[in-house]
Amino acid sequence: MNNHNPHNHTEPRQDETPAVEIRDVRKSYCIGEMEVPVLHGIDLAIRRGEFLASMGPSGSGKSTLANLIGCRDHPTEGEIRVLGNVVNKLSNDELAHLRGEIGFVFQTFDLASGMSAFQNVELPAMVCQKHGCNPEKRAKELLELVGLSDHMHHKPTQLSGG
Repeated sequence: MNNHNPHNHTEPRQDETPAVEIRDVRKSYCIGEMEVPVLHGIDLAIRRGEFLASMGPSGSGKSTLANLIGCRDHPTEGEIRVLGNVVNKLSNDELAHLRGEIGFVFQTFDLASGMSAFQNVELPAMVCQKHGCNPEKRAKELLELVGLSDHMHHKPTQLSGG
């Protein structure tokens, strides 16, 4: 999972600054006295508006990578920048605020089964309502963005898990 090419490196222009940038990230977990490496020198850049799908066999580090990008965990080594913020250096309060600025979908998710896709997406927008956000309009925009606008009135059980 290392896409870094040291012979083809150019700094992004200001308008091309990645929303997420990962530099030489390594993550290990301690199980008892044993250290178990999970991620080994990951380099990755995700630009605004891009989608990332992480695929691989069980135990390959997909969830660990998602937790790092989502500011839910810290790397053992390396640097992660999300929206220009060095995640490794943020306080818990700053991390909580940053999590409100980003979004990603977990492999396993909890949706209200009695609500439509639209209602499930609209609910967090209603709770946040930051910056004068119109929850109904935002929910429609987000469903359009991920290609679900034609299915907005379907219940979660009527949608593919993929």
